[in-house]
Amino acid sequence: MTKTMTHSKLRTFLPLALMVGLGPLLAACESTGSGPSLRADATTTASTGREPPATERRNAEELRLGKEHFRNGNFGLSEQHFRRAVEQTPESVEALVGLAASYDQLSRFDLADRAYTEALKISGPNASIINNQGYSYYLRRDFKRARTEYTKALRLDPANAQVMRNIALLEKRG
Repeated sequence: MTKTMTHSKLRTFLPLALMVGLGPLLAACESTGSGPSLRADATTTASTGREPPATERRNAEELRLGKEHFRNGNFGLSEQHFRRAVEQTPESVEALVGLAASYDQLSRFDLADRAYTEALKISGPNASIINNQGYSYYLRRDFKRARTEYTKALRLDPANAQVMRNIALLEKRG
C-alpha cells in the first residue's frame, strides 16, 4: 500500500474518528444517541417551560446542521453552519470546535488554529480540544507536534480512549 493510498484512506476514516474524539463537545450529535438532542422542534426549555429566545433556537439549528453536514462529509456546509453558530454565540465552545474540525477537513489550518485557540480560551485546558489540535497536526503530517498535543491531552485525561487511539494510529504510521 502506498503512502498516498494510506493518506487518502485516513482522510476518509478520520473525520468519523474526529467526531468521536470531539466527545462531550459535540455530544449532541443525534446519530450517536448520546447526550442531549438539539432537535429543531425543541421549542421550550426544561427549566422554565418557556420558549427559548430566537437566537438560541437559531444557534441550536446551526449547530445541528453543522454536525449533520460534518457527519455526511460535507465540510464546506458544516463550516458555514458552525461559523454562523459562532457568529451568533461567540462563547460556544461546541460551535468553535465544530468550526475548527471543519476547517481541518478543508485544509484551512490557519483558521482551525484560531478556532481551537478561542475554544481553549473559553474552556481552559481540555483534553478533547487538545486531542483535536493533535489531529489537526496529524492531517498536516506534522507528526512531532501531533504527538506533543496527544501527550498533553493524555496528561489531562489519562483514560481518554480517543487520545489513546490517536497515539496508536500515530505509532502505526512508523
